[in-house]
Amino acid sequence: MSSETVNLSIPFDFLLQAIAQLDSTEKERLWEFLDEDLHGDGEDEVADPQEEAEVAQVYREYEAGDYLTLDEYVAQRADRLL
Repeated sequence: MSSETVNLSIPFDFLLQAIAQLDSTEKERLWEFLDEDLHGDGEDEVADPQEEAEVAQVYREYEAGDYLTLDEYVAQRADRLL
């Protein structure tokens, strides 16, 4: 039995369409995979406690629904400039 490697090239738009069809559990698994792939296990990095605290705070605010979309932010900013 031989082992062969196949390189597959998928257009990014097709990949986005496939991801959009995933259920929330599958998207969460993908997010965790990508986060691990991008950031590794963190053992090699020197963590900045202040930065980690700021990021944790932003995640808590996001999970609580306390955030603005980019469109909302731009609209509010435009209102302030008038």
